[in-house]
Amino acid sequence: EMASGKTQNNLLFPAFEAKRGSTQTLTNDTNTKAQCDTESFDTDNCYDNSTNYRFTPTVAGKYFVYGAVRGGPSSGLTACEKVTINIYKNGSKYDNKDQRIDFRTNNGSAATVSIQTVIEMNGTTDYLELYGNVDVSSGTAIFYHSSTYFGAYRLGS
Repeated sequence: EMASGKTQNNLLFPAFEAKRGSTQTLTNDTNTKAQCDTESFDTDNCYDNSTNYRFTPTVAGKYFVYGAVRGGPSSGLTACEKVTINIYKNGSKYDNKDQRIDFRTNNGSAATVSIQTVIEMNGTTDYLELYGNVDVSSGTAIFYHSSTYFGAYRLGS
């Protein structure tokens, strides 16, 4: 592929990873966008880390997409009932790509759920977002900043 003018180091671009810089307060048992506001890297400025918290890659292709949310109560260490995670493409849940941890029979303190998938992107208008849902029996539902993150990179050239 080098003869076509492509360089080795752009094969996995665009790419980004961002995490939550502080605790995010949630409405209980409500699907909520994870506002990953602290970028670890963003090779092509395709991730919005301040307004829409979405990845809009400028190159068409298949993308490996990953993320995690750590959810639980702000206080009350036995109040976590459920934590779920979803990847959204263009404003809708992508192909039922979701994970769930359910503590309803024996509440836990907090849980981290992660997700990985490959998604085809058109390189112009397609965008991705990370959503989660935290259900607590008492206290305020939160995403912990230490383990809530979102990232993606293009596969191949």
